[in-house]
Amino acid sequence: MAATQDNSTARDSAATGADDLDGIVDVMDHLLACTEGEDSVAVGDIVEAFGARAFGPLLLLPALVGILPVGAIPVLPTVMGVFIVLVAVQRVFGRGQPWLPRVLRERSVARSKLADAFGKGRKWARRLDRITRPRLRALARGPMEVVVAVAVIGMGCLMPPLELIPFGVMLPASAVLVLGLALTGRDGVLVLVGLPFCAAAIALPIWYFW
Repeated sequence: MAATQDNSTARDSAATGADDLDGIVDVMDHLLACTEGEDSVAVGDIVEAFGARAFGPLLLLPALVGILPVGAIPVLPTVMGVFIVLVAVQRVFGRGQPWLPRVLRERSVARSKLADAFGKGRKWARRLDRITRPRLRALARGPMEVVVAVAVIGMGCLMPPLELIPFGVMLPASAVLVLGLALTGRDGVLVLVGLPFCAAAIALPIWYFW
């Protein structure tokens, strides 16, 4: 009982510092700190750890799936698109932190495997942090978060039809990845980079089917 209370207290304390996170490495370290002593980390733990800041990190995973070769598996891009829309639409309506169905919240991975993956990916995360850093914060928070969320919803809706185009999902997934990084790192410059990606993703099916 005491151990459970200690873990809960540590998680609540760490979650209060989520607004001070500036980069991908900070996000990884924060998640590990919030789940200290746990055997596994569920999607729900990520939401609790980051609170309102969970929108950015929750967009990164489906975006990465869409970019990697595994994204070519039939139906998977549609599932990722639905997940992206589910997360982003809540930000449009001003929800404090993302709500996810129980079946998604309970999906988990062993914390040891997560820590190992973070350790292996830390070098790449540091490289991303050199690109992603707090800049033009006004473009990555407040009302602009809603604009970004609307753009992300559009990308999620594009993923199912773009399954018909070889590697077509990569473009909207790349846009979501850039915008997810922008929200995670409070980087307004990446917002300016990601929005043109969205325009290109919209133009792709128009060009292809016409």
